[in-house]
Amino acid sequence: MHHCHQALDRCSSMAAWLGRHAACDPASSWGCAWFLLQAGAKHVYAVDASPGAAELARKVIAANGLSNKITVITGRAEQVSLPVRNVDVIVSDWMGSMLLHEGLLGPLIRVRDRWLSPDGIILPDMARLHVVGVDDRQYLAEQSKLWGGQPMGPGDGFDMKAVLNAVVKHPRVDTVSRRAQLVTDTQQLLSIDLYKVRLQHLTFKTPFTLTAQQAGRVSGLLTYIDTAFTCRGKLKPNIAVPTFTTSPTKPSTSWLQLFFSFPRAIKLELGQQLTGSFGIDSAGVPYGRMLNVDVDIEFQGLKAHAAYQLKR
Repeated sequence: MHHCHQALDRCSSMAAWLGRHAACDPASSWGCAWFLLQAGAKHVYAVDASPGAAELARKVIAANGLSNKITVITGRAEQVSLPVRNVDVIVSDWMGSMLLHEGLLGPLIRVRDRWLSPDGIILPDMARLHVVGVDDRQYLAEQSKLWGGQPMGPGDGFDMKAVLNAVVKHPRVDTVSRRAQLVTDTQQLLSIDLYKVRLQHLTFKTPFTLTAQQAGRVSGLLTYIDTAFTCRGKLKPNIAVPTFTTSPTKPSTSWLQLFFSFPRAIKLELGQQLTGSFGIDSAGVPYGRMLNVDVDIEFQGLKAHAAYQLKR
């Protein structure tokens, strides 16, 4: 919400938006609707698929005397009808893990094509996905001690090693706790322009080359995202573009990062390179609700493949 406010404050075109319309998704982010009004929007349509969240938003809006300025609509944003032909601003909290998880970008694309005016803006309107090699052995050792040590339960207990195997096979949302965990440099995997992106862009395979910035063991890959609010180049003069990032070198956020653990760590010396490819196949209903992730790794002539699945 803070970054949305920053972008609205810095966009030079907002002063000309008096008498125009905006859409905010979800309605539970009613604070953004209030910022849109402050920036000059004539009316804001706040859309939320959750009846409970929509009703709560209506109560908050009514309590603040804004019912004639903000209309809350219950339903999926790509399916509802608006009483106007188009809107000049779309604000959407669509980013999931690795940007695409949770399947919210597909609906935003349909909302954009259906409702956004030709010169309208989307907030945020640029997004990128990055990957970095990390030393995650401390976490894996803790899990090994917890699930792979002495049997648990009555008598001889239960063998819980299958749980440890699941820890390695399934990506986890977490955050880097020590800067020393970062072994390699970072590479961009995906860049999204919200004004141009299409559904077919949500399935991709990108090669990468990660160079060790220190000697260490890479026990997995970490992905993080960053977004930008460019306002389509309509920012006020000499104003920096507002950005938001989940980079492990920046303060942690509620989005955190996504870890993909390897079955075995790879030892790298300073300057050595780890190559491979990172592929995402968006699937499920709605599109992108499920992500199939394929990672291919090559180091000193040895090759390995790992497949992961993210479901919501």
